[in-house]
Amino acid sequence: MSRYGLLPLFLVVLAGCDAGEKPAPAAVAALPDSFFLSAEPAGAKDLLAVRAEARDGEVVAVRARARDFVASAAVLTLVDRSIPACGEKGADSCATPWDFCCEDQAEVARASATVEFRKDGELIEAGLQGFHGLDHLRAVVVAGIARRDAAGNLTVLASGIWIAP
Repeated sequence: MSRYGLLPLFLVVLAGCDAGEKPAPAAVAALPDSFFLSAEPAGAKDLLAVRAEARDGEVVAVRARARDFVASAAVLTLVDRSIPACGEKGADSCATPWDFCCEDQAEVARASATVEFRKDGELIEAGLQGFHGLDHLRAVVVAGIARRDAAGNLTVLASGIWIAP
């Protein structure tokens, strides 16, 4: 077989090498750099503690991990660090460990919170994934104001985010 006869086979094998890899992060967010915190905020508490203690309108600093991102808005979901991602408890073939599909979803919901970045009261229309290296399962501390809905769900109106190195 000529060297050109192997080219199609090589390309097929090469294309298969991406299977199972994590999707590439979205383009770097257009979130203003003023939201980036260069140091971890003092007094940060784990997300479960903030969910249990924080009152509506209270200033909080939430320590957690990034879970999900909204591609067209500066919104992300956090999950408490006590909830293991798929694969952290041993062998797991989950392609998206940040969805915590291997955990009790009711428990994951109880250990989650939403974060919104706003400017002049309006939600910023920019994805967050990629902002200073922010990605799924990355440890963060979000500073901001706690907001509770009628069901007790927690949303943090963020004034800043520190992303663990």
